[in-house]
Amino acid sequence: MNSWKALIEKHHGAIGIALFVFTVIFTHAPFFLFIPVPGINMDTFNYYWFAKEIFDGKLPVIDQPHDFPWGYPFFLFMLKKFGANIQIVAFVQTLVYTICGAWLIRQFAKSLSWGGIIAGVSLLFFTLSPFTIRHNLTLYMESLYTSSLFIVAGGVVLYSKEKSVKSFGVILLGVLAAMLIRPNGVTQVLVPVLALVFAYLNRLIYKPYVFLLLAMFAFNIAGNLVFKGKISFGDSNRIEKVANNFKKKYFGIKVVKDGQVVVKKKVVPYENTAKGMFIKYFSNFVSPKPSYYYSLMPTNYNLVVQKKMPDNEGLKMFDNRFSVDTFSPGLRNFLFEGFSYEKYNSAKYADVIDYDKKTSKMMFASHFVFQMLHLSKFFYAVYLLFWMSVFYAAYQFFIAGNRDELYWLILMLSVIHFVSLFLLPFIHGRFQLRYIHVSEFLIYINALLGLAAYFTISRKEKTQLN
Repeated sequence: MNSWKALIEKHHGAIGIALFVFTVIFTHAPFFLFIPVPGINMDTFNYYWFAKEIFDGKLPVIDQPHDFPWGYPFFLFMLKKFGANIQIVAFVQTLVYTICGAWLIRQFAKSLSWGGIIAGVSLLFFTLSPFTIRHNLTLYMESLYTSSLFIVAGGVVLYSKEKSVKSFGVILLGVLAAMLIRPNGVTQVLVPVLALVFAYLNRLIYKPYVFLLLAMFAFNIAGNLVFKGKISFGDSNRIEKVANNFKKKYFGIKVVKDGQVVVKKKVVPYENTAKGMFIKYFSNFVSPKPSYYYSLMPTNYNLVVQKKMPDNEGLKMFDNRFSVDTFSPGLRNFLFEGFSYEKYNSAKYADVIDYDKKTSKMMFASHFVFQMLHLSKFFYAVYLLFWMSVFYAAYQFFIAGNRDELYWLILMLSVIHFVSLFLLPFIHGRFQLRYIHVSEFLIYINALLGLAAYFTISRKEKTQLN
């Protein structure tokens, strides 16, 4: 028994990475083997429109319907330059997710005893989630945003151990990626700011930290000027809608009807008020998740295989910038170039999808595991441990005066998730579960770190007392 324990402890990093990589293959391989169509939603066209503008050399792109960051369009542009079709984009997103996740596990393995197992098991459960699968296999920025948070978290782990300029730079690299990929990514700036304050209070050489932080903002500003022709850190179009949400008043939606722009007056739904959004975000982790195997809804089939576009009234696409009548054939060709329609144009992918038994079993196995975990109240237990871990670490660090690095690590990793949990209701006008799910891998990690802190540090203290 001791020999097995010693073997696992020696190779916990490799074991953690193996668990994670196996889970990625288990959950994502059926898509690449059997399903030809990546997930597509209304913003996919917006990002590809931006990418096409870059591809055609029309810089800066100043005529955006929404103030999106340029990072994800640039990612699509680079892949398009290498001839990648939409299937390759989904594969690369999944590959980046896997590499960044394995790197995060490696940082835990180098910094903590059994850290590889803690991080590996955490990402295993996170990867089983239908939302994670959906993000990786959809032509959307959530997958890359999750990968950027892996880098931020890995940088925090390094910083907790080294307190070095290099580790602070890794945090900034992840935050910069988050800012360039998603408008809400700017909230992650709080993480390096807190690390900077920590360096100052502990009388570390903090001036290089300030220089790197300013360099990150300078790069972001320069990139925005090149690609967008202005300084921008978020979606300015949402400010008015957010203000209405606080007052729970009416808001207007512009639609085109008979060639005229008409403003429809609608009441802000309760779930889109600040209070309603917070409750939904707070409870998302323990909420049931539908299966996502894998974007084969009739809508997606129509979008890709039948080359049909949804109408404005149905999806409010681009604030009526594009519709079934005005959607650019050039943009459609740019998006679907290299994709073979004929190969997949069969009844198998029509409105009623009929899989053979073997394919069904392979595709729904991971969702069955996830559903069993949900029915067993496993996620309630993990969520309870997470909050206990945060409060326990806060008590030890701030009240009891125990400055052990593990307590500091728990608190700093919590910040990455909390900026979404507590700030999204105030900076975004619409409730979206995908906005909070991207950082929920930290719930698993901190739940296990709390247990590790309680048993290892408490045992160490008792040994010292004796």
